[in-house]
Amino acid sequence: MPSHRRACGRSAWRAAAIAVAGTCALALCACAARPVIDVVSFSPTTISPDRNGHDDVARLLYRIGQRANVDVTLTGSDGAAHVLRSASLRQPGAEPYELLFGGVIDGRMLPDGTYRVSLVATPVDGGAPVTVPAPDLRIVDADALPPQLRALTVLPARFTPNQDGIDDRVAISYALDEPAEVRIRIETEDGAYVTDVLADTHTNNAPGDPGPHVYDYDAGVDADAPPPPNGRYVVVVEARDPAGNVTIERRPLEIADGGQPRAAFIDDVKWSATSLPLGATLYFTATVKNVGGTPIRTRGPAPGFVYDNNATFNQLAPSAFVLLARAAGRHGAVRVASSTLGAAVEAPIALADEAPLVDPVILLGGAATGDGDPTEAVAAPGPAAGTPGTAPMTICGVVTGPDGAPSAGAEVFAFEADGDNGRRTVADGAGRYCFEDIVPSPDYERTYARSPGALRVGFTYDDRRSDLDYPFRYQVGATAALDACPSGDRDLWYLCLMPGVTVRVQGAVRFVEAPYRRQTNGYLALLHEDVRVMHGPYGVQALTIEFDAPRAR
Repeated sequence: MPSHRRACGRSAWRAAAIAVAGTCALALCACAARPVIDVVSFSPTTISPDRNGHDDVARLLYRIGQRANVDVTLTGSDGAAHVLRSASLRQPGAEPYELLFGGVIDGRMLPDGTYRVSLVATPVDGGAPVTVPAPDLRIVDADALPPQLRALTVLPARFTPNQDGIDDRVAISYALDEPAEVRIRIETEDGAYVTDVLADTHTNNAPGDPGPHVYDYDAGVDADAPPPPNGRYVVVVEARDPAGNVTIERRPLEIADGGQPRAAFIDDVKWSATSLPLGATLYFTATVKNVGGTPIRTRGPAPGFVYDNNATFNQLAPSAFVLLARAAGRHGAVRVASSTLGAAVEAPIALADEAPLVDPVILLGGAATGDGDPTEAVAAPGPAAGTPGTAPMTICGVVTGPDGAPSAGAEVFAFEADGDNGRRTVADGAGRYCFEDIVPSPDYERTYARSPGALRVGFTYDDRRSDLDYPFRYQVGATAALDACPSGDRDLWYLCLMPGVTVRVQGAVRFVEAPYRRQTNGYLALLHEDVRVMHGPYGVQALTIEFDAPRAR
C-alpha cells in the first residue's frame, strides 16, 4: 500500500505539472495574440474647452499588448500634425492607459475644427510600428488666443548687485491683456535654471490680473545672500491663461561686479590729542580694508576736509573737481577749484606707488599745496557753494610717473568735489590730457548728504548737540588711494575701494561749539549708508574739551 500511494502520488504530481504547463502555454499564446496597441474608448468626441465643466476634456483609453514607445498625433483639416505624445514608453498590462486632452498642445489651444486622431506603437523588442486610429475629435468654442505680455522690459539690462546704490536692482515690467498665471525666472544662456523672481510689489494689481506689473530683482543681496556669479543670463517670463495657452518671452540680463560689500577697520585709530581747548581742531587717522570680493563705492568729502562741530555732512560741496589718474598699477590725484571766469587750468598729476594721506590741491595760479600733513590739510579753494554763474572751464595737464617721465595712455578721471559724476579721458603719447568745457553740477546735485549704498567713515562724540548719527562723514581714503568704477551706462564713473585694498582715512573736526560736557567719548564707524553700520563703534577715545562755562546768576 505505501508503495502504491507513492506511485499514485508521483503520477498525480506529474499530471498536475502537465496541466499547469498546458495552462501556461495557453496564456503565453493568448499574450502573443494580443495586439501591440488597441483603442478601448474615446469620448466625448466633441469638446468645448471653455471651462464650464461640461465636455471640456476628452478621455482616451488604450491598451498595450507588449512593451512599446507610443506616439499620439492629431492632424487638422489643413494637414498640420500636432503631436500629443512622442515616444512615450508603455508597458503591457490588464488595465488600459488613460490620456486626458483639453485642447492644448505645447502651450497653445488648438483652434476650432475637426482633427484625425492616430496612435502609433513601436515595439521596443523589435517589430514594425503599429498604427491604430481613434475616432475624430471636434473642438468648438476654443480660446485659442494666448495671453499677451506687452512692453516687456528689463531695466537695466546690466546690473551690479553689490549694494553700492547704483544699478543694484532690476525692474522687470510688462502689461497683461487678460488674467494669467505668470512665472518669472532667471536662466543661464544655455537654459539652466538659476532662480525665480518673486511676485511683484510695485503696482496695485494683484499678480495675474490684467494691467501693468513690475517685479523687483536684487539677486538676493538684500537678504544677505550671495548673488549668482557674474555673467550673462536670460530673464524668462511665462504667462499661462486659464485655457492653458502659454506665452514665453525672454530678455537678456548681465550681472557684473556682484557680491556682498565687506569692509573693516584694521589697526588702532590715531588721535591728534585727547584734550584740546575750544576752537582747536581734532584730527584722527584710521585704516580701512575692503575685506570682501566686490568694489565698494565711496564719496566725499575727501580726507583733509575740516568740519566745524556745529555743522554736519548735510551741506553743499564746493564748486571744484577732483582728478584721478591711473596707469601701470600706480595712481595719482589732485583737486582743482572751478572758475567763475571759465579759465583754463593746468593741473599736472604725478603717479606714485603710495598714496598721500590727503590729496594735493591745485590753486588757480597753477601752484600745488597740501602734502598730506594733517596740520596743513586744506579744502579746495574757489567759488563757495551756491555761487551763481560758474562758467565752463578747461582742465589740462601732463601725467607723469614716479621717475618724472610722461605716462602715455594713462586714464584720467574728473570727479566733482563730492566724488560723483566722474568723466574719463586718456592721456596722449606725451602724457597730456584735457577736459574741455566742464561745468560743476547744480548745487542741489552736489552735496555731502547721505548717498544710499556709499561707504563712508563717520565720526561722532557723546554729548554732542546734533541729533544726527555720525554727523561728520568722510570718503574712505584719499582719492589717489581709490579707483574708478563705471556706472551701469559706463558714461559716468564713481570712486570705489577695490577688494583687498587698504587705505588710510584722515578726518578733522574743529570744536567751535562746546559739547554738553567737557569729558566725552569720540569714536568712529564704517557706515554703509541707508543699509547698515558695517563696523563700529570703533576706536573709542576719551576726550576732554576745555571751555569756560557761563557763570550762574
